[in-house]
Amino acid sequence: MDWQNTKTRPYKSYFRTATTDAIQGPFAAQYVYNDAKKKKVFVIDDKKTYGAGLASTFTEEFKKLGGKVVGTEHINPDSKDFNAVATKVKQSGADVVYYGGEYPQAGP
Repeated sequence: MDWQNTKTRPYKSYFRTATTDAIQGPFAAQYVYNDAKKKKVFVIDDKKTYGAGLASTFTEEFKKLGGKVVGTEHINPDSKDFNAVATKVKQSGADVVYYGGEYPQAGP
């Protein structure tokens, strides 16, 4: 199938397998701490059920592994300006940022 040029769906139904926050958050923390070798994290979430849940389970596991959360922030998902948050992250000395939230705000 040529997905770039043909916009057809050959099947009537599609299934996406995704785990719960109880698995996703800790898995991400284990990856960041054990595989990426990052020990200081700044955690940001979008205050929504999905994002805050991921940030919470990530934070709990990261701390349990021995990592340090050097800052946390909750963003307004409707905001377009994240300069203040970026400044806090930069000043925190974090090795990595973990964002719990939806795609439209993740990039900015």
